[in-house]
Amino acid sequence: MKTLALSLLLVSSALFAKADKITVRTYNVRHFNHVTGISTNEAINSGAMNYLKSQVGENVFVFDFDKNTIVINNQDPCKIIEVKDSHDLIDCVALDNGVKVFYSLGERENGDVRFLSEWEWEGKVQGYYAFSSTEDLKFDVENEFRHIIDYEHFDHKLLERLVFEELNKYRDSLGIVDLLWSDAIYKHVTCKQTDIIVKGSALYHPDINAVFTDEFRAALAKESQKVTGIKSAFNCEKEAVSYIGENAFSWSLVDITYERMAKCAIMAWDRSTEGHREAQRAPYLTSGGGKGFVAFSARVNNAKTKVFIFCDFSMVYKERTDSD
Repeated sequence: MKTLALSLLLVSSALFAKADKITVRTYNVRHFNHVTGISTNEAINSGAMNYLKSQVGENVFVFDFDKNTIVINNQDPCKIIEVKDSHDLIDCVALDNGVKVFYSLGERENGDVRFLSEWEWEGKVQGYYAFSSTEDLKFDVENEFRHIIDYEHFDHKLLERLVFEELNKYRDSLGIVDLLWSDAIYKHVTCKQTDIIVKGSALYHPDINAVFTDEFRAALAKESQKVTGIKSAFNCEKEAVSYIGENAFSWSLVDITYERMAKCAIMAWDRSTEGHREAQRAPYLTSGGGKGFVAFSARVNNAKTKVFIFCDFSMVYKERTDSD
């Protein structure tokens, strides 16, 4: 904690000197749930903010007031459209792809440095970040203001990739081995389950046995051997694939980023039933080693009212030998 406090106090010194460039390194981060329509201060005063559990990462924000830009974690710069500064506070509004992001950096009476941000879309507050040198929490802050979902041109491949990445970040934060992407699961199971669901507006699990075929088991066993180098059972016996675990998620077509929806899906499963939580926490390792597999499929339903995300997990048993 001493190193952390020193880093933030150095930032504070640069701030109060009204430097043209301010670098903020955040080690302790509070990340709050989506709360629509009220400001950060109103949310704090009303107790409307709820903590997420994920704890990973270190982040760097560079405010360049000479160029009027903010850069987050070395990503492309966002344009700063308004800056208000005083003796002990700088307020900065950055604009990126139609989303207005408000940053406030200042110092409390006890010397603690406070860094807040909130973002708006079409005039409504969509969410918050809060940073403080007194909280021993960490969160990987990404620039979530770049990929607002255009549902008329829905990029399902982008969302599928982001949910996959978010799952492995979640598992890494819990010390659980990451999972491998499976084209076999995606083709034979996940996409087929999603295709059934998008024809309506209700979320449910279609019969998994209809897609759990010998052709699929052979394809997954072959993929496992190719990717992991571990010889698998090609003969389509029951031991070739143990089972398929499935989580499903749906959300109305709200103004949100692909990044935020990916995070929300993972955290929704974490907070749901024990079965959902354990499905995304299981190691999926065979007795002979080798990582488990997962695939995500995301689609907007035909009625254009909801996004559905299906996630399927599996493991592949190694081929039995005389020593087993």
